[in-house]
This record gives sequence, structure tokens and C-alpha cells, in this order.
Amino acid sequence: MTSLIMWKKRKPAEKIGAPPKSKNKRTTRIVFFIMIGFGILMPLVGVSLIVIFLFDQFIWPLLLKKRHSNEERKAL
Repeated sequence: MTSLIMWKKRKPAEKIGAPPKSKNKRTTRIVFFIMIGFGILMPLVGVSLIVIFLFDQFIWPLLLKKRHSNEERKAL
């Protein structure tokens, strides 16, 4: 729980605080296949990765859009 609080305090405003996307495609592919391997060897890791991916693709953009619309209403 304390790690979440520390991250929240240190993250930049209006950003997620994640590192920038790697420009080295080879490294990206290697990490991707390592993650797939762990997902196959340890099914709970695989399920967790799928849940995180779905959250990033579908739920997070909706939350950001909702937050942005709430900020616009407050400005009016």
C-alpha cells in the first residue's frame, strides 16, 4: 500500500508516470516473448497480464476521458 502512495506523490501531473516507450525493437520483442513465456509457464501470471492489457486498452482510456470531461465542467 505504501508503494502506491509513494508513486501517487511522485508521479508527474497529468501523466501516468510510466517510462517512455523503448525505441529498440529487438529489446521490446525479447521482453514480450519473455512475458509470454512466463504467462505459459505460470498461468496466473498469464491471466494477470491479460487483465492488465484489457484494462490499459479499454478501461483506462474511458477513465481519462471521464476525468477530462469532469475538469471541463468544473472550469465552466
